[in-house]
Amino acid sequence: TTVSVDKTTGKVTVKTSDGTPVGEIKVPVTVTYPDKTTDSTSVTVTVKDAATQPSDADENDPSYEGVSVTKGESVTSESPKNSDGSEVPSGSEFSIPADFKAPEGTTVSVDKTTGKVTVK
Repeated sequence: TTVSVDKTTGKVTVKTSDGTPVGEIKVPVTVTYPDKTTDSTSVTVTVKDAATQPSDADENDPSYEGVSVTKGESVTSESPKNSDGSEVPSGSEFSIPADFKAPEGTTVSVDKTTGKVTVK
């Protein structure tokens, strides 16, 4: 692991290697002012294992807005969105679990690519 500080900007750069242990590295930094007085501070860098990086499922929380339908008609929902209003990542696939049982006389389907649910 190498650590460097840009003396002009104070930007701290930490370069890890495959052998760097997972955990926190507290990097002490001394600030020297133009009048030659100093302050001490630090930056904490958290090293994570590549295998524990957040997955798409960790980073997204899709949900649907409710829709209403009059008996005998059909309705299609909008695509789900994350709670922050962002779209679900492109390439995501949607499906209804095989064990889901729609009410008798009702057909429910989901568009595999858009996530829009249709109820007939």
